[in-house]
Amino acid sequence: MRQKTIKSPVSRKGAGLHSGKECFLQLLPAKENSGICFLSGKDRVRALASSVTGTQRGTSLGPLMTVEHLLAAAYGLGITNLDVRLDGTEPPAFDGSALEYVGMIKEAGVLEQEAKAPLVEIEKEFRIEEEGASITAAPYEGFIIECKLDFPASFVGKQSARFDGLSDDFEKEIAPARTFGFLEEAERLKAAGLALGASFDNTVVILKDSYSCPLRFPNELARHKILDIMGDIALSGKRIKGRIISEKAGHRLNTKLAERILNA
Repeated sequence: MRQKTIKSPVSRKGAGLHSGKECFLQLLPAKENSGICFLSGKDRVRALASSVTGTQRGTSLGPLMTVEHLLAAAYGLGITNLDVRLDGTEPPAFDGSALEYVGMIKEAGVLEQEAKAPLVEIEKEFRIEEEGASITAAPYEGFIIECKLDFPASFVGKQSARFDGLSDDFEKEIAPARTFGFLEEAERLKAAGLALGASFDNTVVILKDSYSCPLRFPNELARHKILDIMGDIALSGKRIKGRIISEKAGHRLNTKLAERILNA
């Protein structure tokens, strides 16, 4: 696979999921081997695991929050070089999925470049565990992500999803999956300065015995977790040949996996 960027600039405005603040976002073409960079004020932050500064309810790079949905769109469409200019500290949430970012990239057009994309092959299985959650990377002839969720105290119970990069359509099967959260967590998160921009328009809210809206897929929550994993492993700066299995893992373990691959 060759490196890719976009053909022309494209921009949008929208409010951040956690900050709640309006942000102007612009995607710009980038040179070969430059990777994905976020530009905000005087800050230029490489989208690499070494730049991660937080993983609470999203992935933060330097001063920027919740970058994973944009990075998932880039990874899912094979974009390896991109400049992302922000006039705020968080990309827009849009509808809580990666669909709008996919639309921006397609509107800008994809440009294949000459250099080969960096590739890492998982040659030996390894597992990262923490507090009952785990993420495993194993050898595989292709790229596949499997995700399992378990909310035993909720009507949601167990969900699972699977994405095969060789046969499945990221735009149709993963990008539309929206972020989610429990209603009872809302006040606690807002008190911590998080989810200030969350609403029924950009979040699937888990109520006592139902969802706040119809789901786009029966397993939309697990599919969104795959979206998050793709955004976080993009921080390895490499395309991955292997199988990733996530069991109740979140951004913290995802980015630990990206860090290990980055340093491989």
